[in-house]
Amino acid sequence: MGMSGKNNFETCPTDVVHASAECVWELVMTPSLFGWIDATVIEAPARCLIVGDRVIFAASLGLRVSWTVLALEPPHRIALVLSRLDAATCRVSFN
Repeated sequence: MGMSGKNNFETCPTDVVHASAECVWELVMTPSLFGWIDATVIEAPARCLIVGDRVIFAASLGLRVSWTVLALEPPHRIALVLSRLDAATCRVSFN
């Protein structure tokens, strides 16, 4: 959490999911599995994402969202942090 203004603050959404870090990594890195995202994929490669790839989503109210893959450290970091809690559970934090 960080302060972005005098009376504002930012948080990173975090939740514990009943899935391994490897399973979550596959869901995040494979555009054909992006059904979990509440948006329509407009543009994405037909393979697992690699550094330099860009994914464009159409969200509600005509909003367009773009992800650019800057670096990868499987299965721990992209624009989110996967923290292994045990073999079948991990905490997911979007940064």
